[in-house]
Amino acid sequence: NITKSRENVVISVEDASTEQFNVVVSQQNEPPDGYAVGTMVPEQSIIQITGPASIVSKIKRVEAVIDVSTFTSDRTVHCNLRVVDGNNEQLSTADLATLEFTGKTEGMDVSVTMLRTKEVSLRLGYTGTPDGNYSFSSISYRPETVEIAGTAENIAGVSEIVIPDEAINIDGITENLQLTLDITPYLPEGIRLNDEAEASVAVLVEIER
Repeated sequence: NITKSRENVVISVEDASTEQFNVVVSQQNEPPDGYAVGTMVPEQSIIQITGPASIVSKIKRVEAVIDVSTFTSDRTVHCNLRVVDGNNEQLSTADLATLEFTGKTEGMDVSVTMLRTKEVSLRLGYTGTPDGNYSFSSISYRPETVEIAGTAENIAGVSEIVIPDEAINIDGITENLQLTLDITPYLPEGIRLNDEAEASVAVLVEIER
């Protein structure tokens, strides 16, 4: 004899939902010394996901995760996809099991270009003259060196970043001048800063009676 504890079960049914999400490449770790990541381009920029509306509504973005700690040359890498919710946490395994990915279900290829890096000095000057009762004393700035990134050919001929004198005008000043200068517009063609935080240079011009 087979006896069942119940004759029926209750199931919960909800509407299905289909949404499109941008695929964002997420970099893990830093490349070896002397190298920087140039671009990371996924083979598919948008992915379509179908599933229960309550689960799909949680999704904030889809990431292709890539570890660049050993990269020293351009390459194409197959990456796993990570689905992230509004709290920047991965969806649970149970939630992921209810979703269908259109196109790419087992990850995605990402094309990575690598750049060389190099530390170079900054050279700043000034233009103008202080008020008649004062004369120029000194100019100082931080940082004095920056790390640039570019192809091996592009960075080979760069030994310093020269900021035009016109960028710092001390004409008529009657007290020390402090300013923050964005050096990005003065980078040579094909060159970028490895750390964008170094784009802002703190400058101090001191004068004396």
